[in-house]
Amino acid sequence: MKQFKLLFAVFIAAVCLGSCKKDGGGEEELCAHNKLGVENFVDAMEKESAPQILDYRSAEEYAKGHIPGAISMPVATANLVKDSEYFQNVKKQFSTTKKIFIYGGSDSWGVNGNVLPGIIACDWGKNNTILLDGGFGAWEKAGYPVE
Repeated sequence: MKQFKLLFAVFIAAVCLGSCKKDGGGEEELCAHNKLGVENFVDAMEKESAPQILDYRSAEEYAKGHIPGAISMPVATANLVKDSEYFQNVKKQFSTTKKIFIYGGSDSWGVNGNVLPGIIACDWGKNNTILLDGGFGAWEKAGYPVE
């Protein structure tokens, strides 16, 4: 079952990333973002006076545990377009002039994990868009605090 989920996630990521271009031809633009391992993610957050943390997992996953201070904004693949209501809400909730720290589930390298920060980075810039490599699973495994 794990192999099926992995293959399915890779397939979906390939399809989505293959259709996302930077040519402005009606397909969603992706920009470069930083993907950091948990130790570097924590170091980067500690350098911020009040880090902005976006948890894009489901509300149920967030309720079971999340990074302290994270704001829950669950995203579905259908919401991954720059002008969507979802992104308008992200811009209302977070400052585009400060770093935004983003994480999902354990498989944050999957579809949402690469596309979501890639689209956000177009507004925030590469240096201000930080994705937690390995997602919340990596955070928990490393023994960092959970709310």
